[in-house]
Amino acid sequence: MNYSEFQSTLVSRLNSLTSPGVTVQIHMIPKNNSTDRIGLVLMDENEQEQRVSPIAYPDQLYYAYTRGASMEEVTEAAWRILHFPIPPEVDLRYLEDPDYVLSHVVLRLIGKERNAECLNAAWSCDFLDLAVLLCILVKDSEDTFASAVITRELYQELGLPEGELLRRARENSALFLNERIRNLDHMVTDPGSSSEVDPAHPGPPDARIYILTNTQHHYGATAVLYSEKMKQLARSLGSDLLILPSSVHEVILMQDTGEHDLDSLRAFIRDVNLSELRPEDILSEQVYRYSLEKDRVELA
Repeated sequence: MNYSEFQSTLVSRLNSLTSPGVTVQIHMIPKNNSTDRIGLVLMDENEQEQRVSPIAYPDQLYYAYTRGASMEEVTEAAWRILHFPIPPEVDLRYLEDPDYVLSHVVLRLIGKERNAECLNAAWSCDFLDLAVLLCILVKDSEDTFASAVITRELYQELGLPEGELLRRARENSALFLNERIRNLDHMVTDPGSSSEVDPAHPGPPDARIYILTNTQHHYGATAVLYSEKMKQLARSLGSDLLILPSSVHEVILMQDTGEHDLDSLRAFIRDVNLSELRPEDILSEQVYRYSLEKDRVELA
């Protein structure tokens, strides 16, 4: 069964399970870098108010199907996703409450060129060749969050000072999206390990390549905007750090010994972007540097 047939069969099976007035529909879900992704959502014609709804992505389910899962198992998995319980506090009306926004706003780092259309509608500020969005977090389970991007229109309606929003977004990012640094060698040799690097003890010289992300591993590259561990790591090493954006979800940190060929590193990033990442997960093709002396991230 090819992907198109699988998708049609899955939607048909799911709709055979729904209640009257409820249908499973295919929607194009806007994603990062001006891309769209096919998603399945439940639509209830009896609901009058807008609500947050879970999304099942058929491409993920098709991957499971091609790896041996039966159509019955895939349908059951999609049904569970679509009926994932949304807590009552996930109410879109909260997004218009300035106090709620200030306590739940976080930063999100994205590429500027690939997101030109999104940036026309969203509030943003420049960060080197990248852009910083403001997003409002709403917790949709014990361990995961949903989020909504603050648009230019919503920013005007909220009437909150830009500086205050950015300050609170940085504080909330550090609070809700806890940064973590892991050793790349350890991740390769022991993929199941969750051990993290103590920035005060960076390890031997031959194992000083690190991954910086957040505990959710979702838009974890944003941690470069608020990471105290990255700064402590640089102080422990007594040198600057090179930052390679391996995706929007994580970056590679390397001790800047002055011996790295920056053009080769940029070529490496381009190769990874083209061969290893989905288009929506690409952040940049540039190399960045955390300057210990200046205490800031800059283009290398």
